[in-house]
Amino acid sequence: MGLCVTSNDNHLLVADLRINSLHFAGVTVRSFSGFSGDAYQLASMPVFLLPHSWCAEICHPPCFGIAANNASVCSGNCVAPDQCVCDTNHTGPSCAFPLCFGVSSNDTAQVCSGNGVCENVDTCSCSAGFSGSQCEAPSYNGIMATNSSACNGHNSCEVDLVCVKICTCNVNGHVGTQCVLVTCFGITSNNVSHVCSGNGICENVDTCSCTTGFRGSKCEHPSCNGIVSTNTSVCTGHGSCINLDTCVCDINWIGQYCDIPQCFGIEATNSSVCSGFGLCQNPNQCTCNVYEAHN
Repeated sequence: MGLCVTSNDNHLLVADLRINSLHFAGVTVRSFSGFSGDAYQLASMPVFLLPHSWCAEICHPPCFGIAANNASVCSGNCVAPDQCVCDTNHTGPSCAFPLCFGVSSNDTAQVCSGNGVCENVDTCSCSAGFSGSQCEAPSYNGIMATNSSACNGHNSCEVDLVCVKICTCNVNGHVGTQCVLVTCFGITSNNVSHVCSGNGICENVDTCSCTTGFRGSKCEHPSCNGIVSTNTSVCTGHGSCINLDTCVCDINWIGQYCDIPQCFGIEATNSSVCSGFGLCQNPNQCTCNVYEAHN
């Protein structure tokens, strides 16, 4: 039980907390000056609790549905109905928002650098791709941008307009989101059909490791029968090596390596060449067999 006095007509009320009700005692208090400055208004009702009565000891002003004597109310300080005095680490009408490094948790554009969630006082949970106590540093694969090993050690790590972590590679020839790709003569190492002429692997900047049968700084020169295409003796000197072991023969030369001449449209290995009576050793040049007469 407790005693309360209404502020508009000085009616004496009896507070019965067992059933959460106030009952008019049928008495009007003539004056309670001296108490009015220290009285507590009860919720939205024009009722004051005398500070030295049982009512003041038992009844507590609620803040947003929580009694003032509840440790969880207003982070601990409900001074009047729905009037909180927040501690230095919380803000908001009910002190429900913790501060992270001076910024309210509900200020999503600013708190935790705009890159995370303020879960508790000075405790940020960073979005993917950001690190630091205030989520202030972009990171890649969990490595902060300020770490020299970020982006494979070939970068500065920045953030673009939509907050996607990207690496700005600062070593010529290194590219890619993590700066792990290299370029060979302007083509990235993962473009396997074109880098190193499609005939090798780009192992370092402008450094090709050629597939067997190809040579040149860009692996651009095939070989035919073990002879590189730039050699004048390739394809037996009678054709062009256009791909690995692929010769395009000059006229009147045939064979995989252009080593077989033709005489008048017949290849030298054909028994009917030179009418069957000679050798075709050069295009259209027959060396006839010599026959000796016998008596």
